[in-house]
Amino acid sequence: AGTGAPSTTGMGCPAATLIVHWNGAGWLPVTSPSIEASQDQNALAGVIATSGRNAWAVGGRFPASAAEPVHALLLRWNGGNWTMK
Repeated sequence: AGTGAPSTTGMGCPAATLIVHWNGAGWLPVTSPSIEASQDQNALAGVIATSGRNAWAVGGRFPASAAEPVHALLLRWNGGNWTMK
């Protein structure tokens, strides 16, 4: 889990969440939600898995403006997809 490629190009563009899955032969990206904003940076710092159907990814959303607070970013795997909590 971490920070993926920006959704647009150029300096200061937003970054998306990144989650990868080992398929037995290689690491593949998995679709994961990100908070959409023109300049916010989405970053995941780790994943805690309790079973194949229950996992949590934690991180933060860092606004482009220093005047705005950093927000927690929490994703949950339900065995079928990642959802934002």
